[in-house]
Amino acid sequence: MESAVLAKNLKNARKELGLTQKELGERIGVTRQLITRIESGTQNVTIETLQKLAAALNYDFTIELK
Repeated sequence: MESAVLAKNLKNARKELGLTQKELGERIGVTRQLITRIESGTQNVTIETLQKLAAALNYDFTIELK
């Protein structure tokens, strides 16, 4: 997934739940600054962090290799 698409989807999902960047960061054990960088598309994200984000935002996380 392109970082810009991930960034936009993450930000939208967070806002739909009414969470601040700080609250989301606390839910997954990272700083607000890291969430800011992910949402701006400037931070590479590990699979582990993606899994934590998906769980915190009540999304399923699936990897598909083609």
